[in-house]
Amino acid sequence: MAKTGLSAIGFAFFLTMLAVQADVLFEHFFYNALSGETTPVSFDIVTIVRGDLAAATCLISFGALVGKCGMNKLIIVMLFEVVFYTLNKELIFGHLHAKDLAGTLQIHLFGAYFGLGAAAVLGMQKHPAGADHPKGHPDAVASRNSDVLVLLGTVFLWVFWPVLNAYGAPRGTDSLLMGSPTQLRMIVNTILALTSSTTWAFVMSKLFNSHKFGPVDIQNATLAGGVMVGICSSLPLHPAGALGIGMIAATVSTFGFNVLDPLLMKGLVHDTLGIHSRHGLPALCGGIYSVIYLAFFLPPSPGGDIAHAFGPGADAWAAAYPEGVNQWKANLYATFATLAISFFGGVFTMGFVKAITICNDKRQGAFDDENYWAVKYDI
Repeated sequence: MAKTGLSAIGFAFFLTMLAVQADVLFEHFFYNALSGETTPVSFDIVTIVRGDLAAATCLISFGALVGKCGMNKLIIVMLFEVVFYTLNKELIFGHLHAKDLAGTLQIHLFGAYFGLGAAAVLGMQKHPAGADHPKGHPDAVASRNSDVLVLLGTVFLWVFWPVLNAYGAPRGTDSLLMGSPTQLRMIVNTILALTSSTTWAFVMSKLFNSHKFGPVDIQNATLAGGVMVGICSSLPLHPAGALGIGMIAATVSTFGFNVLDPLLMKGLVHDTLGIHSRHGLPALCGGIYSVIYLAFFLPPSPGGDIAHAFGPGADAWAAAYPEGVNQWKANLYATFATLAISFFGGVFTMGFVKAITICNDKRQGAFDDENYWAVKYDI
């Protein structure tokens, strides 16, 4: 958006630092409370990475609230979100035993629908004169500079996405340069899905934009393959399967931006940055795809030929999926549990925050940095 760059980046910077600290405390507290243990907090690289993942989830939700909330609301929303995020994480992994090594459900699905739930309660942002506006507010539009900067960020995310997806896989032991079979499989599957989603996003974008490329489609649908394939990337996919996931993700994301998002904005949810189509829909499709694959296409034994499609990995495959044929049920329950907890958690949180007088800010919804930052720009 043309007038909210400082708020988008500055608030995100602050919330990231706070979310990391909050997750270290909350995740440890709920783990002890649910397990009955009394272990002390330990600080290591794993603890910090977990905090970063919680912060990433909060930033996804922030995408639905950019320009509409001041720091008073955002701090409380973020703290509540970390609590719900931690509880959901303990539920789907500790009790349902779902397998989501790349965080498709844990991060993308949860972050998107928590933000949408909060945005639904926050309400639509109207034109200052009171008249209806297609996007809720005349300043909630992008500029040439913001489009270019976001596209540049998309390229950086594209490059690092395979590594982000493979962070949760078992680590390699033989060499620092060669990861475990699961890690390598996840990286290869993610690269294949990203190449496919990028190519197909350009194709689909022309169909929805009068034979021109839509900046929003290319900025976001190109990454949808990385979101959707995350939960499936540790599976022994055939290369054609990974490519197909990328095409499905790009199609769903592009359709969402051009068809579904405008419908949502007509009185239901004002999703400022389109997190529903960028993260929510691809993540939901990824969860459903993992259920279908595990239920119908899982090799009968880890030693099957398809398990070796990306190198020797039968032992790692057996260790990662001890539930065997019942794993699809765990992923199914986890997908819908995450969907419900995130959305209604966002609804509850924003409802609670709006009821607190200290959080009420008459400046909110103006989509203008000048309301929160000591600057004067002539845009």
